[in-house]
Amino acid sequence: MTLNADKCKVMNIDFKKNRHAFEPVIVDGKELSVVSSAKILGVTLSCDLTWNDHVNEAIRKANERLYFLVLLKRAGVNPPDIINFYCIVVRPVLEYCSPIFHHALPEYLINDIARVQKRALSIILPDCPYSLCLSIYDRDTLWSPREEQCFKLFNVIPGNHKLSHSLPPKNVNHYNLRRNRKYDLPSVRTKRFQRSFIPAMCRLTNNTV
Repeated sequence: MTLNADKCKVMNIDFKKNRHAFEPVIVDGKELSVVSSAKILGVTLSCDLTWNDHVNEAIRKANERLYFLVLLKRAGVNPPDIINFYCIVVRPVLEYCSPIFHHALPEYLINDIARVQKRALSIILPDCPYSLCLSIYDRDTLWSPREEQCFKLFNVIPGNHKLSHSLPPKNVNHYNLRRNRKYDLPSVRTKRFQRSFIPAMCRLTNNTV
């Protein structure tokens, strides 16, 4: 594979407080520029493997689309139809590739995402409390759909899936216990790895067996 120096960039993954001084990468005599984040297939990856950049970008795009709800409201479109439009046009922006980052989000980013839906419903039904709006139109908070997507993906991995090699070994227990763990989880040293998709879903699966 031949690299095009004009289309390549370098992103150094480094978690240390005192950042390591990496040697520059040279391709065809050109030094590649170093970036702190990069977008790959619509997902923004950061050099410290946090999700702030990705979430902020998703929120920005979703907020731009909220104006369409204002236009529909002014045009006299019925609230159920506007909510369906929101679920088709706006919400997928916030849920795109959510299994990757769902369990790794800190509380403040979860709240930032939730505020987009609250803002959308306040546009559609300005005089109705948020919880009542969800109840009336049988909608969930943004947490529940993300969790469902995680389980949907995780449940197909044990089969002939390209991520099946990432699963930890299954737990073999010859005792008749009230709760048997399905997977033997390895000990982890960092919360970053513990909250990544595979370890987090294995832990949830063990707790629900």
